[in-house]
Amino acid sequence: MLFRSTMADDAPITIKSWSPRNADGRFRGIVSLRTALIHSLNTVPVRIYQQIGAEPILAMCARFGIPQDDEGPSVVLGAGSVTLLDLTAAYAALANGGVGVWPHGLDSVRDRDGRIVDKPSGGGPGRVADADTTAEVVRILAQVLVEGTGRNARLPIPAAGKTGTTQDGRDAWFVGFTDRYVVGVWLGNDDNSPMEKVGGGTLPARIWRDVMTDLHR
Repeated sequence: MLFRSTMADDAPITIKSWSPRNADGRFRGIVSLRTALIHSLNTVPVRIYQQIGAEPILAMCARFGIPQDDEGPSVVLGAGSVTLLDLTAAYAALANGGVGVWPHGLDSVRDRDGRIVDKPSGGGPGRVADADTTAEVVRILAQVLVEGTGRNARLPIPAAGKTGTTQDGRDAWFVGFTDRYVVGVWLGNDDNSPMEKVGGGTLPARIWRDVMTDLHR
């Protein structure tokens, strides 16, 4: 499989004055893309950006409903802005086997008499990614909950997901799915100040696990 056979170097890298690091401060050397994704090794996607350029990465983001400006290599680590709703919808496309969805916050609007006066229409943009590649990504994201950064989100049923933590811990999230639900959890301060010892694999993952446990009772 592509993610097992393709290797990359998780080693220190500096671009101008920016030096991305891994959360644990360690570098693992030559690893597969599968290992890099499971353990959130930040230098690997940065090197991929340098190799293939911004265009295919930004095009993929747009297909999944999270259009981004070219922020340079940091865009692959989440430097661009995205809402939790849009991010969760992007994961829904993975859960759907590569078929995208259009997210909305309300399923209908009713008047005071209970009549529906507005309702979202249409399901989504259609296929946004190859089914076989999507299935491989989902298998890897399932391992994130078993051996990677999302172990606190592990469920007794099949599930997949991914952690995320922005610079200085200002945002922490976990987004994942089962065969029934896609759920996203975000934590952060209203004033955008850094949080203390909160990463995507800590409290957000535990909240996600608890919500999913209740949903599947």
